[in-house]
Amino acid sequence: MRFFLFIILSVGLMACSQNDSQGANTSTTSSENTNSESNGPLKIDITVEGMSGGSAYLIGMYTDQNFRVDSVGVDAQGRFTFEKEEGVPSGLYFVLFPDNRNFQLLIDKEQQFSVTTKNNQLSDAVVVKGNKETELLYETRKKENPINNSLNAVSAQMNGLDKNSPAYEDLKLQQKKILKQKQDMLDEVFAKHPNSFFTSFKRSGQNPTVGDYYKEDGTEDNIKKLYEYRKKFWTNVDLTDERLIRTPVISNKLKRFIKDLTIQNPDSLKVSIDYLMDRVENVPAYYQYFTVWMINNYEPNETKLMDSQAIFVHMVKNYHTVEKATWSTPAETGGLQQRADEMKLSLVGLQGPDVVSTDQYGNKKSIYEMDQDYIVVYMYNPDCEHCQEETPKLMKFYNEWKQNGLGVFAIAIDTDDTKWKNYINSNRLQEWTNVYDPTNKSIYGKYFVDVTPEIYLLNPERKIIAKNLKTHQIITMIEQDKNN
Repeated sequence: MRFFLFIILSVGLMACSQNDSQGANTSTTSSENTNSESNGPLKIDITVEGMSGGSAYLIGMYTDQNFRVDSVGVDAQGRFTFEKEEGVPSGLYFVLFPDNRNFQLLIDKEQQFSVTTKNNQLSDAVVVKGNKETELLYETRKKENPINNSLNAVSAQMNGLDKNSPAYEDLKLQQKKILKQKQDMLDEVFAKHPNSFFTSFKRSGQNPTVGDYYKEDGTEDNIKKLYEYRKKFWTNVDLTDERLIRTPVISNKLKRFIKDLTIQNPDSLKVSIDYLMDRVENVPAYYQYFTVWMINNYEPNETKLMDSQAIFVHMVKNYHTVEKATWSTPAETGGLQQRADEMKLSLVGLQGPDVVSTDQYGNKKSIYEMDQDYIVVYMYNPDCEHCQEETPKLMKFYNEWKQNGLGVFAIAIDTDDTKWKNYINSNRLQEWTNVYDPTNKSIYGKYFVDVTPEIYLLNPERKIIAKNLKTHQIITMIEQDKNN
């Protein structure tokens, strides 16, 4: 059984697809956005030498999603024009062809310009007139290409070499020199165009530069290096520039910071999340995007994190509130708040709620009356296929470990009295404490379950030390708790 709620950004995107800064996907359909300012009218005259006929699409971005802005035919001379009276919001756009080849346009206030290029050199031969942002994009790329080629050549030579060898050290010095050359070039461009959209876009996409750190024994201190890298990760990103949300920069940064640079446990994630949310508190576009992204990515059905519910509850209770989530309807916000309320009492580290309900003999049973050291709270449905697989495994484990202080408090849900009792008998579960409440009143709000079977583990102090477990993981969690 599964209860699922997935919220979306209210930006009017349709048929969206993943993207990065190097390409666009053809899985797009027309869409309009009324939430961002435009600088219209838009008129882009494009000529692709060597192209004859066909179609062309203007593709926009919102974070990591694409949407079609316009589609036109290409004439026999490779000419076509994109036009929109109301213009388009500032951002990175793609001119896309049916074979998925494309080239980029960086559009801000200058929305009437021309582009020429060649069919056999689509991105390399772009010449722009009337749009300084896109001119800077391609001028800088031409300067970067030979530097990047040099970096790739050095990196290829370093692969496989002993990091302590003189050859490796020489190549590492070359690498640093080339990297400085690249940074100096970019800094010169940024200094000449400090207020341009291109500078904000390009600078925000850069990764931080950190030095080498060493331990007392002379070996590299990668933990210290990672710490400094993470601390500087958002330094170059202008989180007051909402134009960047229509480029891949913000999405890529957010994913990497949360998924790759943050330890995937609730405590670490909360620190990273609060750091970002504090920075965008007064920037509506980012506040909305970050809030929705966190909730969707740590919705319990969407991640294997043991206690993703802790992140979900943290986000909803602190950030997706009626006062702050102005983009959401009261019904949507209320639904999320209710779901978070259902989860918040059964998070890892909290005292496990007691459940007092009726067993198969009509007697009241309580978790807190059980005298075993460790209690498995097992929530299942007799008709659930996964439960039918897991129940025999849990019974086998129980029989092996019951002498070591293991008990099972089994809660049947969404069933009826006959099915429940038949399930107990057919699986020989009489040694467990089995309860069922057809009204659900004694169960509701105690131990959250979205998919059955659900296994919680309580320690001797009756704290929740693990959840979302498989049977084979129980002993590992017991041993960890004993060692702690």
